[in-house]
Amino acid sequence: MDIKNKSMAVFVMNEDVRGIMAIYDDETHETPTFYKTFDQDLQVGDLIVVPASTRLGFTTNKVTEVDVEPDINRHNEVKWVAGSIKLENYQSYVEQENQMIAQINKLEKRKAREAVKEELEKSLGEDLKGVTLIEAS
Repeated sequence: MDIKNKSMAVFVMNEDVRGIMAIYDDETHETPTFYKTFDQDLQVGDLIVVPASTRLGFTTNKVTEVDVEPDINRHNEVKWVAGSIKLENYQSYVEQENQMIAQINKLEKRKAREAVKEELEKSLGEDLKGVTLIEAS
């Protein structure tokens, strides 16, 4: 048996290796790239980290297909998925931060209102007592 592409041999030797297709930018309608991974939890739409020729050596891709049957005669080298990005953690952090910021804004608004009220009471003193500025209708 002559395997032309040695990077495909792992598919023959280990049945746990999955073939997946992924793209860098789904707006450009590029042809997906074939990758290999041991991650059995990857699903279509997941973000993954893959090798790239960028200055740090990695970039992100979006999974477009999972459990792709490998072509062991494929000519180009097949690279490994370096990892996946768990957006649930990120989204949870952002939501928690947004809630904290909302509470800070509420506190700042209340403190500002109290400061204005205190300043008015100092400035107007007795003249302010008993004065209703707005009546509910």
